[in-house]
Formats: sequence, C-alpha cells, structure tokens
Amino acid sequence: MSKSSLFRSILVKTAQFFLAPIIICYIVFPLLFLIFPYFMQHIIFLNFVNNPFTQYSNLELHGVESVGRNFYLTQEGNIKIGAWHILPKSLSKKHQNEDLTKFDFEKLLNSGNKNIILYIHGNTFSRSSPHRVALYNLLSELDYHIVAIDVRGYGDSEGRPTEKGVVADTLLFYKYLIDLAPNRVYFWGHSLGTGISLASLSEATKLNLPAPQGLILESPFNCLRDVVLSHPFSKPFRWIPYIEYIIVDSLKSSGLVFDSDISITHLTCPILIIHAEDDHVIPSTLGEQLYLAAKDAGKDVKFHLFQASHEFRHKHIHRSNLLPQLVKTFIEKN
Repeated sequence: MSKSSLFRSILVKTAQFFLAPIIICYIVFPLLFLIFPYFMQHIIFLNFVNNPFTQYSNLELHGVESVGRNFYLTQEGNIKIGAWHILPKSLSKKHQNEDLTKFDFEKLLNSGNKNIILYIHGNTFSRSSPHRVALYNLLSELDYHIVAIDVRGYGDSEGRPTEKGVVADTLLFYKYLIDLAPNRVYFWGHSLGTGISLASLSEATKLNLPAPQGLILESPFNCLRDVVLSHPFSKPFRWIPYIEYIIVDSLKSSGLVFDSDISITHLTCPILIIHAEDDHVIPSTLGEQLYLAAKDAGKDVKFHLFQASHEFRHKHIHRSNLLPQLVKTFIEKN
C-alpha cells in the first residue's frame, strides 16, 4: 500500500470514528423522536430504570421506621397497582406488636383524626427508593398517614405508563382514601409526580370529586416542554434549530401534555410549592413560573425556595431542618 493510500485510509477511519457519534447524536436520536413519538414516553417516564428484585412486602427492609403494609388496588383492565400505607408514629408505637390486617389498617384510616398524605413520586425506580423512604419517615414522625403509590409501570405495578393511565391510577387511590377518610387527604407530588398530581386533581374537578385539603408540590415544573428543553440530557441538542418542534410534536403525538401551569388554575385547594435553588434536574425557575401561574389565577399558593448553599438539589429537600415546621404549618392551617 502506498503512503498516499495509507494516509487516505487513516483519514477515512478517523473521520468515521469522530463522525459516527455526531450522526447518532444529532440525526438518529432526533429522528427517533420524530418517527417514533412513543419513544418519548420511555424518556419521560423512565420506568424501566428499576430493580426487578425488590421485595415490596417487607417495608422495614427498605428503611421504613413505622408500621406499614404493602397492598394493591386493581385498575380497569385488571391492572394491579402497588402501594404502601405507613402509619403515623403514634399509631405505629401503639400497634407495633400487633399483626394488623387490611381491615385494621383501613379502620385506622377511617376512625381516627390523623391526616393522610397521598404521595406520588417522580420518574425512575419505585416507592422503595431511599430518598422517598426518608420523606415517609419524616412525615410519619409528624404523625401523618402516608400512602405512597407506584403508578402503572413503576415498581411492581402492572401496565405501561401513559399520562391518561397514571392519572387514572392516582384517582383510583384518591377515591379509595376519600371514601375512608373524607376531609383529611392531602396530596404530595415530587418532580414528575407534581405533573401527575396536578393533572389528576384537574381531572378530579371535572368529575366533581371533592378537593383535597391541600397540595404540596416538591420540585415542580410549569410544563413538560420546558422541562425537556432545560434538562441536562437535552444540552447537546439545544443548538439544533428544529429540536423544539421535534420535542413538542413528539410530546403531543405520544399523548404527553402535563401542562401544570394550566392544571393548577383549575384547583380550589391550598397549595405549597417547595424547590431547591440548586435543582439540577428541574430548574427552580420552572417552579417559580408555576407559582406565578397559580398566583395570577388567584389561587391560595405559597412558594418556598431552599438556598443552594444547603445542596439539596433535586431530591433531598427532606434533609432540611425547616421542612417539618413548614409542612406542619401548612397542614394545620388547612
């Protein structure tokens, strides 16, 4: 092989080496979103990021400090949806040596005066994730019931997540709780769970269901489009002129809306928004925009921003020494 042929061969291989990732990143991925819009559902929900060997029946194994139970409700289409019910600390101490049945847990929900928090988590993993368990323990210490659910496709819940489906699952548990304990149910949504909570409560309003006593939104967003465009994963694509069209079109085609800034205007319950200034997944500016949308609509809404110096980022606001009093004040006021 001549020197010129060898040089040409090296040049071609080098070009292929460097161009292949660029072609995949800037042509193949955008085309996937455009041609297969349901690919966007997998990116948004990320429910495939999960530990298939998790034992949900043993709450203590995952660090839950209070007495609780693992249970399921069945959705239309015979889809099983998993959840945990964790008792308030005072009831946990009282019943810690008892073998409580389903009837016992429901009686404690129905007959007492303890408030109930329906917790909707964000994408990836399940109700057993450590940062979520840390929040359950804090809320139990504040003497609240916690019902933490895995909407379809998460944890051991069956089905594939869609916006319509996860809203239906959330309303299934909300109806279950308000039947047992009307006037004592609060919502708590985190991250994507804030979008699910708001969409669910907006739908509940249309169905003439009673409003919850209050709604806590942790690390929320104004609309899904802005979340996607501001997410760190989208950074390599932002310079592409047509990327916003592709993202918006893919979201619509796959049935994903989560327009929280619209849904929040339909609510009648008090709202508390909490966000970390250093949130690296959903910028706090999106939480502020949601707050302004609610405020402009005349809603009873409060916004608390945790300073970046605390380093709570996206999922560790539960570490704040201020959070217990903040939550307690909000719930006792309402």
